[in-house]
Amino acid sequence: MNIKGHLLKILLLFVLAGSVANADIRVIPIYKINGNSVYYRTENGLKKLQNADAKTFEILGYHVAKDKNSVYYWDEKLNKIDPKTFEVVEGYYITMFKDKNGIYTFGKNYDKLKIINFKENGIDIDFNDFKVISSEDPTIYKNKNDIYFQKGGKILQITNVDAKTFEKINGRSYLDNKYYRDKNNVYYFSEDKMLKLENADRNSVNELSENILKDKNYVYFENQQIKGLDVNSFKVIYENRISEPENLIKDKNGVYYIDENKKTLIKFRNDEIDIESFGIANEMLDDYFKDKNNVYYLQGYKLHRLDDLDIETYQNISMTRYKKDKNNLYFKWKKVKGVNPDDIEIIENNFIKIKNTLYKISNFEGKEAEIEPLSVDTNTFEEIENNYYRDKNNVYFYKDGNLQKLKDANVKNFKMLKESSDFGKDQSTIYYKGYKLEQVDKNSFEILDEAYDGSIIKDKNGIYILTEKSNKIKINKISENQNNIDFNSFIEITNNPYIFKDKNAVYTLNTDDDKTVTVFSFEKNDYKLNKLNKLNNINPKKFDMMELNYFKDDKNIFYFSDKEKMMKKIKNADIESFEIMNDDYAKDKNGEYYRGEKIRENRGIK
Repeated sequence: MNIKGHLLKILLLFVLAGSVANADIRVIPIYKINGNSVYYRTENGLKKLQNADAKTFEILGYHVAKDKNSVYYWDEKLNKIDPKTFEVVEGYYITMFKDKNGIYTFGKNYDKLKIINFKENGIDIDFNDFKVISSEDPTIYKNKNDIYFQKGGKILQITNVDAKTFEKINGRSYLDNKYYRDKNNVYYFSEDKMLKLENADRNSVNELSENILKDKNYVYFENQQIKGLDVNSFKVIYENRISEPENLIKDKNGVYYIDENKKTLIKFRNDEIDIESFGIANEMLDDYFKDKNNVYYLQGYKLHRLDDLDIETYQNISMTRYKKDKNNLYFKWKKVKGVNPDDIEIIENNFIKIKNTLYKISNFEGKEAEIEPLSVDTNTFEEIENNYYRDKNNVYFYKDGNLQKLKDANVKNFKMLKESSDFGKDQSTIYYKGYKLEQVDKNSFEILDEAYDGSIIKDKNGIYILTEKSNKIKINKISENQNNIDFNSFIEITNNPYIFKDKNAVYTLNTDDDKTVTVFSFEKNDYKLNKLNKLNNINPKKFDMMELNYFKDDKNIFYFSDKEKMMKKIKNADIESFEIMNDDYAKDKNGEYYRGEKIRENRGIK
C-alpha cells in the first residue's frame, strides 16, 4: 500500500474518532454499493472492489465489511476468515473480530495488515466469555477466567487480578485511560504491568483524567498517592478535556501542578489567585487560565499574570507565534510594548513589518517584549527556507533572536541543498545553520544524515560529524578506523541504528569501543567507524535494510537488537521464504523467530 493510501486511512480513522466524541462531525463512509458493484474510497475517489458480491455485501464498520464469500478490510480481502460466522466484537481504532475458528485483532501498522489469531499465542478461546475491556493503550481482553493485554504481535497474561470482576473504571473500552479495578483492588496500568493503588477504596473511585483518580480518602497520580490535598474540594482544571496539561489541579486551599517525575505537588502563589473562580480562560486556547480578577498563562511550573490582556478578543494571528486582542500585540504570551496590532504585518514567525520597517522581537525576558528595527531592505526581504533569508543585498540566517548576515554569500546563487535542510550553498561555499564549512570540498560534498542535534556529511577526503554546542558549530572529522574506506561509494543504510556501507565493507558509527555495538550519540566527542567484522562474510554489494531492525545480503538475514545494541546474524534463516511479521516476530520455512532468535519450528501460520 502506498504512502498516500496509508495517510488516507489514518485521516479517516481520525474522522471516525471525532464522530465518537462529537456526533456533529460528519463520518466519511469507506464503502459504497452501486447496482451490482461495490466501491471503496481512495485518495483519488471511489474505486471498484474487485469480485465483491453486491447482493450480499454488508458493511460492518467504517472500514470492515463482508459478503457471502469473503471478509474485507478497506480494499484487502482477509484470507482464511469465515464470512458466515464473522462478527465484529470491538470497532474503535483497532478492530476486534471473531469467526468460528478464533478471535482476531489488527496490528497498529495500517500500511501492512497483520492479523493475529489468539490461538497462535497459546490462548484457548471461549467464544461465550470473551470481552474487550480496553481497546486503547493497552488493548486488554477478558477470556474465561483470565485477563490478557496485547503488546505488538504478542498477547500476554495479566496475573494477580480477579478476572470475573476485573473492569475498566469508567466502563468505556475506547477511552485512553489507565485505571481498572476488581473486587479486591484498584490498579493503574503502566509499562506492561498492572500496578496496585495502595489503600484505594474500589467502591468510591472516580477517574478524573487519564492519570488522575480519587476515592473518598485520597488523590492518586498514576499509582501514587498525592498527599496534602483536600479530597472533598479537589478538582482537575482540565477535566473532560483532551488538551494538556491534565495535571493542573486545585482544591479549596490552592492551585497546584503535579510534577510527573517526582509525583509531588508544586503549589502556585495563592496571594494573587482567586481559587474558587480559577479555571480555563478560553476553550480554544491551551495554557490560558483566569479567575474573577486576572488572566494567567502557564509556562512550565509558573503562572504568569497577564495584566492588560482582554481574553474576550484575544486570538491567534494566523499560524504564527503572535496573538492579539483589541488593544495589544503579543509574542507567544507576552505583550509587545507600544505596538498597535492593526498596524503590523507578520513576516513568517520571526519578524513583523510596520509601515516600511522590519522589526524583530527583543527583550522577551522583560515585563513586556519590545521590538528592534533591522537593517535590511524591507521591500525585497523574504524567507528562503529553514531560517535562511535574503534581500537584494545579502543572505541572512536567523538564530537565537538574531539575524546574522552571511558574509560573502552570493544572493543570486544561494539555494538550499534539499527541502527542510540546514544546509545551503552558493557557487563556492557550503553553509550549515549559517556557518561556513570552509574545510569541506564543495564539489564532492554529500549529506549522509541530517538530524536535529547534529549531522553526518562526507566529501572526497573524509567523513565529518557536525554538532552545535554553546551556539557554535563543531566539525569532527572521523580519523579512527578510516583506512581503506571508499568515500565515493560510502552511503548510509539507516540511522536507526547508524549503519553505512561502501563497496568493500559494512560499518557502524559508534561512540563505544565494542565493534559490534551500535551506540551513537552526537553528545560524545570520540567517533569511530567500525566494520561489522564479527558478522562473517557480509556482502556489502547486496547488503540492505529490509524493514526496521531487519537487514540482509545475498546469503544471510541480520537483526538489530535495540536492547542489546547489537547487530546479529539470524542463524540458518532462509532468505527466499523469510517473512517479517512485525517488529519482533518473523518466520521462514524452517522456523519462527523472536527478535532474531529461533523460538520454534514453523507451524504454518498465514
